[in-house]
Amino acid sequence: MVLGIGNAYADEILHEAGVDPASVSGKLPDGVIKDIHEAIPKVLKRAIKEMERAHPDLTSGEPRDHMAVHNADLEKTKNGKPIKTKDVGGKKTYYTEDQGFYGN
Repeated sequence: MVLGIGNAYADEILHEAGVDPASVSGKLPDGVIKDIHEAIPKVLKRAIKEMERAHPDLTSGEPRDHMAVHNADLEKTKNGKPIKTKDVGGKKTYYTEDQGFYGN
């Protein structure tokens, strides 16, 4: 889980960085932390751009149709990887098997 960012965008950021959402933050190598740091603005800027394009009159709520993994309507990513879900820290999280796990 990425604290300070909602679980939907945390899933998107971790997917972009290739990190399993159940990873332990203290076990992340420096290079992976850098990947997450770089993924944050990339994912958020892409989301803003897509929401402005697809929903220019939106004043409340947040559509999730632009999300790569955190989208209950999707079964697979654009690359055809199955999207899975699991409970992490009391929240339903979306991920793919190719996201690396860092922990125990």
